[in-house]
Amino acid sequence: MREKAIEIVKRHFPKGNEKLFATKRSFVSVGSVTEGGRYISVDEVKDPVAACLNELLTEHGFKYLKSQSAFKRNSSSGIDLIRIVSYDYTHYHFDFHFYKRIDAVQKHLTKYNFENQFNSQSDYKKQETTWVCYGNIKDKIEAISFNKLAEETISLLVFLNNEILPYFPLLDSMEKLNDALNYPEKDESNHFSYFSREQFYAYAAEAGLITAKLVNDPNYDKIMKKHLANEHAIEEKITKLDEFLKRELSLT
Repeated sequence: MREKAIEIVKRHFPKGNEKLFATKRSFVSVGSVTEGGRYISVDEVKDPVAACLNELLTEHGFKYLKSQSAFKRNSSSGIDLIRIVSYDYTHYHFDFHFYKRIDAVQKHLTKYNFENQFNSQSDYKKQETTWVCYGNIKDKIEAISFNKLAEETISLLVFLNNEILPYFPLLDSMEKLNDALNYPEKDESNHFSYFSREQFYAYAAEAGLITAKLVNDPNYDKIMKKHLANEHAIEEKITKLDEFLKRELSLT
């Protein structure tokens, strides 16, 4: 895959070791020259990255939504989404967020949070069920120069092809999703288990509990108690979710 990634990057990246500085925080105009480099717009550095991602992801059925800086495709369970996120420090930094919405889970999760006023969003199609960020696994990409950004983009393409794309279709399976959210130790290579593995309650527990209930996981009560024991847990939210699921799914 690395050879393919190198060829993709060659087609879309300009060459140059000139330093590239972000403009927003310095309040200078695009194109202004500074020592060792110039100020540049975020689009000028983001566009070649997006073009490389687009070439790879189009092969897998994704469509680039430029206004959202995102790549999206429908899946058998909902949607798969990859978003480019930029930060303007001295040099622009980029992160990449990998999202999956599983409709069977998200419908309940959105309804629960909305009814209990934990979230003002009532449309489940505007939310995602599980995700992970490139910056959680690797470092964010810093656009110091086009040459440096090209090298980082090669690594990004290899990572995306080998470690993210294979898991999107796997998580269409409710059983695999349950493993990812509730039993992260089963597959240490699954980055979508990151927040469960790191025990960030808010990012994984609610979707995990709903999934466990939907697949009739015999360990549901143990999973709930594990979340209650988490120092980041909000007991009220867990107990209310448990009550909501018993009511919604007619399970006791």
